[in-house]
Amino acid sequence: TVSEAKALLEVGPVYVAPLPQLYDNTAPATANFVSPQWADRSYVWGSNNRIQSTSATYKSTDSVILGGVGNTIFMSGIDTSYSVIGGGEINFVKGKYSVVVGGTQNTANGERSFVGGGLANTANAADSTVSGGSSNYAGGSYATIAGGVSCRADGES
Repeated sequence: TVSEAKALLEVGPVYVAPLPQLYDNTAPATANFVSPQWADRSYVWGSNNRIQSTSATYKSTDSVILGGVGNTIFMSGIDTSYSVIGGGEINFVKGKYSVVVGGTQNTANGERSFVGGGLANTANAADSTVSGGSSNYAGGSYATIAGGVSCRADGES
């Protein structure tokens, strides 16, 4: 309602801290990279991270890497737009609308796939999820692994 909106405005000024190491379509000294074309509104923080695109058909628009080292949002021949890597190291997002929150050597391959963290986990199909653990593989659409070690979920659930 209008009265609720006015109440929010009366709270007072809001300070927004500047974002460090924000790179938009540039290659800064920390060796981050954002494709100069087809990665509009994509941003990278951290070190040696990259958001890459190969064409107007297969782009990485509105994607972000929030931190970490050696993380990549890219897959040749796949649109990786609207994807996120939160941090960690050597994580990959290779699907549109996909997320890796953190960890090491995790991969979100499918469209709308999700890896929460851990080590060497893969969400390999559309709508697949690995929450954490180590060496887990969600290979089927809608497959979910809550955690564990060397677990595998194939097929649709």
